Amino acid sequence: IYNQILNVLFPINDGFSVEPQYPLPAAQTPDVPINDCTVTYVITFYDIPVLLLEIKPPSWLHHTSLRASADKQIRKRFIDLFDLTTVPWLCGISALGTKFAVYEFDKDGQTVTPAEIPDSSNYVTDTAPIGLWDLDIVTGAGYTRLMRIADDIKAMVAELHTSEPISISS
Repeated sequence: IYNQILNVLFPINDGFSVEPQYPLPAAQTPDVPINDCTVTYVITFYDIPVLLLEIKPPSWLHHTSLRASADKQIRKRFIDLFDLTTVPWLCGISALGTKFAVYEFDKDGQTVTPAEIPDSSNYVTDTAPIGLWDLDIVTGAGYTRLMRIADDIKAMVAELHTSEPISISS
């Protein structure tokens, strides 16, 4: 479902590319259960990352430790993409099945929202509350939010494209 929606929202004729990423080597080891797999998409505008989407199984929603893992992974992706993106902000979506959470990385301020909830070595802390994944792609509200994200990204790249040259790799 996400692949189809992303390709409609970010058409190749407009300079976008929806790029599925290969699994990390750890996800290919025999000891890793199949339900630990992740599907990652990086949406680029002329090779500049503008959106990332991480999709994990819906069962992750009901496990505190798995939600925490999903939260940490999306935050790490922002670090991984920091040097590759020249846009002022980068959107990240963490999807657990059809439910999703929206993250935003402000490159200039080097901040990620929502703010990270610190872990504790003395207490059990829910660092990624279930309410973070409060949107559902199959509902009107979820689809509308995804459309708004796409519109914001398109407006951002249009503004950048007209105000300064965007380097296009050949």
